[in-house]
Amino acid sequence: MPRFSVVVPTRDRPDFLDFCLEGLASQTIADVEVIVTDNATQRSARDVFDRWAGSGWRYVTPERPLPMHENFERGCAEASGDYVAVVIDKTVLHPSA
Repeated sequence: MPRFSVVVPTRDRPDFLDFCLEGLASQTIADVEVIVTDNATQRSARDVFDRWAGSGWRYVTPERPLPMHENFERGCAEASGDYVAVVIDKTVLHPSA
C-alpha cells in the first residue's frame, strides 16, 4: 500500500480546521501522514492540531507570515508520502477518502 501525505494549509481559522482534522483522524487507511502548515497571524491552530493529531502527524509554522502559495508549497516540501494531497482547512473528507 502506498503512503499518503495530506497537507492542510491554514491561516487564522482553527474553527474550520477542527472539522477538517476530525475527518482526517477518521480515515480508514492506516499510513496517512498529515501536515498542518499554520500560517497564523492572529489565531493559532496548535490546540486544534493537538486535539486530533495522530502518529506521524506534524504541525509546521513559518518564522514569518507567508503568502498563501508559499504556505502550500512549504507543506508539500515537508511531505514524505508516495502521493500528496493538499486540502484547504474547510475540507471535510469521508472516512474512506
